[in-house]
Amino acid sequence: MEDGFEILYRENSFSVNFARGLGVILCWLALLSAVGLASASFLSFPVAAFCSLAILLVGLSTGTLSAVQEQESIFAYSGEKKPAIEAVIDSVTVPMFKGVLKIINLVEGFSPVEALSTGHSITWGQLGLAVVQIVLLMGGFFVICGMLLFNRRELAAAQNNS
Repeated sequence: MEDGFEILYRENSFSVNFARGLGVILCWLALLSAVGLASASFLSFPVAAFCSLAILLVGLSTGTLSAVQEQESIFAYSGEKKPAIEAVIDSVTVPMFKGVLKIINLVEGFSPVEALSTGHSITWGQLGLAVVQIVLLMGGFFVICGMLLFNRRELAAAQNNS
């Protein structure tokens, strides 16, 4: 009710809308696999798995990042003037958190779960934009990083025992 009244009309069948929602989720999975493969190109398997899960955890913590952006501090607000060390830490971390939040919102802006549960349609344009932003832009960044790191990695060094 916070948005007011809405009049919804039938645009297409639920299965077509559901398929487009699955397409957006497939884009998310493509990004997660690109992150995993990029980290596996230069790290060992346990470290790559941990790194991928850490990136996923940062992506799921947008509530905390939003709170830091609103308060403009990572410390609890006490009503007093901040100590100098807290001001220095905030001057570094708050802009970094704002940038991370902007990047995460590129991916998280396409949530098919909310649209499907409220009866809203996921258009083909939204699906195309999700493919471009999530798969090509974000996934492409991780793919290019992984390719560059894998090219620079020395896989089998020849040992000269003479």
